[in-house]
Amino acid sequence: MKKIFTLLSLTSMFFLANAQTQVVNETFTFNGALKDNGWVRHSGTTGQLSADGSKVNLVANNDEDVNKAFSTDYVINPAELNKTEYTFTLNVPSQTGLAGAEYFLMLSSQSGTSVSNFYGRLFIKKGSGAGYVLGISNSTSTAVYSTVELPVATDVSVKVAFSVSGKNSTSTLTINSEIPITSTSAVAPTVLKSVVIRQDGTASAGTGNVSIDNLV
Repeated sequence: MKKIFTLLSLTSMFFLANAQTQVVNETFTFNGALKDNGWVRHSGTTGQLSADGSKVNLVANNDEDVNKAFSTDYVINPAELNKTEYTFTLNVPSQTGLAGAEYFLMLSSQSGTSVSNFYGRLFIKKGSGAGYVLGISNSTSTAVYSTVELPVATDVSVKVAFSVSGKNSTSTLTINSEIPITSTSAVAPTVLKSVVIRQDGTASAGTGNVSIDNLV
């Protein structure tokens, strides 16, 4: 059975003490709109994002954004090293809609119908060849992109980790177990509440056509 966001792990570590809590378990085995199946639409045209029984498909020129609340809010202790991560399999069928650079997946300190604070933002854009590249932004900072161009119509394993220590935080992107890339800034949310899927742009430049699928 293919899965997406089946596991979103939150880890809080202090010296040798650590704990791990699963806060989202989403199989996307339903057919229909995400907003009718445990997700909340907070922006854009209602009902555009839907699952086909095994995955969710983002569509170029669509603009609906949705979020799914954690089963338990993740309260961040500034005296500890706090780490959050999400993993999934990405498949981009073509370069259609990727002429720009946009983010499509991230964490938020909010949930429900009003969501605007984002962390660990995953970016996508058209590559210089026939593929595409992924990038990471910690919060509102400019994205840092991988130097590896990924092939279209091919499954890619993606992991994004977001860690907070004191008044700073770092987002780390790992693609197919390659050397990770990072984005760091002076921002430190006090809580994380949801995972967010975003669509934006036009038919030629934006988040493009993206399928998210298959927990790894």
